[in-house]
Amino acid sequence: MPPDEHELLTDFKRVCEQAPLFVLEFTTGGLSVEAEEAYAFRLVDVAEELLRHAKNRKLAALEAATPAPPSGDGVAGDRA
Repeated sequence: MPPDEHELLTDFKRVCEQAPLFVLEFTTGGLSVEAEEAYAFRLVDVAEELLRHAKNRKLAALEAATPAPPSGDGVAGDRA
């Protein structure tokens, strides 16, 4: 696994592991506004990275499936 993917999954795991405590503090009223915002920002950051990774994978798959253009300069009528 590439290091960037490992880091992404590590960040995702960390945010998920923090969810039960967030829910507990949220439901009991013990969660500060600052803590709620901080967790929300972490979720958004990880979600954006996951989305960027998915888009990059999709682009790579599309590029791999696209046939290479024919060799030459592509200008018709240049052959003598």
